[in-house]
Amino acid sequence: MVKEKEILEEELLEESLLKSDFTFGFELEAIADSSYYGNYYDEDEYDEDDEDYESNDSYMAEKVSDEIDNLFNKHSNGEWSAGEMQHDGSINPDDRYDYPFEWASPVLYVKPINFARVIRFLDSLKSHGIYVNDSCGFHHHLSWRSTT
Repeated sequence: MVKEKEILEEELLEESLLKSDFTFGFELEAIADSSYYGNYYDEDEYDEDDEDYESNDSYMAEKVSDEIDNLFNKHSNGEWSAGEMQHDGSINPDDRYDYPFEWASPVLYVKPINFARVIRFLDSLKSHGIYVNDSCGFHHHLSWRSTT
């Protein structure tokens, strides 16, 4: 049996021989903690109809997207491309200054090392100001070559 540490730290020789026709991806709905990322607002109160509200969304989206893409790249040893970030208004943050978002991964090949890397990446988000609550979700996609 292969030790978890070996799977997480280095690609196994046998993995390089796998030619998977299956791919997967995932979409993570989560919330960025404004106390970790800061926010655009200088005032204690704001109105969602204010133009500053939209400015804060852009500010937070850029900071959070950069952080997540850097983490994702780190856990994939630079093999994966960046994901896609977008605001998700269906998520209810615990604090009104926090930023609700959905992040979609790129398409990944189904290999054990990739699953281990995704798990390690998701686990690392907690220490980088990303949290989830009951309004968040996570879903994955699995594809097989030539099948839609």
